[in-house]
Amino acid sequence: MESSSSAEAPVPQSSRAARERLLPGPLAAALDRIDLIITVLCSALMAGMFGVVIWAVFCRYVLNSSLMWGEELARYLSIWMIALGLGLAHRRGAHVAVNSVFGWIPHMSKRTIGMISELTTLMLCILVCWFSWLAAQGNFLTGQRSPAMGIDIAWIYLAIPVGFLLMAVQSAIRLVAPDQYRAEQEVV
Repeated sequence: MESSSSAEAPVPQSSRAARERLLPGPLAAALDRIDLIITVLCSALMAGMFGVVIWAVFCRYVLNSSLMWGEELARYLSIWMIALGLGLAHRRGAHVAVNSVFGWIPHMSKRTIGMISELTTLMLCILVCWFSWLAAQGNFLTGQRSPAMGIDIAWIYLAIPVGFLLMAVQSAIRLVAPDQYRAEQEVV
């Protein structure tokens, strides 16, 4: 019989292992894949934005000729990067929170207030997603073009419903498995 001193110390679980305890394995794996893809996309958008701005500055001050499309492209890359990052930030708990509410309502638990907050976030995300989808759809129908690049402006408008849809999915997961994001915060 082995002594208790030879027992191995518990190994900290990874973020993925913590999620798999709270969410079904395939769902946790799918969320991890989506997060990885979005992280790579956001990184590529950031690198592209950086490259465009550096090239525009070089052209303006070294070549003495400005890019007509540089500022516009950097702005559109920034819009898509921010929109795609909404869901990532929400999953990681990186959005700004107003914690003073916990002191205003002493008879409610933090968990209940958190659930009400998450439900409010989900409803807001659904509303923004719906109305921004209608705006993007309207722009697809009218064919409005961006001034410098001449691309269909609806592709830029589409960033908002996509971003808020990603955030709504993360919010719904927090409502279904409220301990999931807390487990991630403890592990990370």
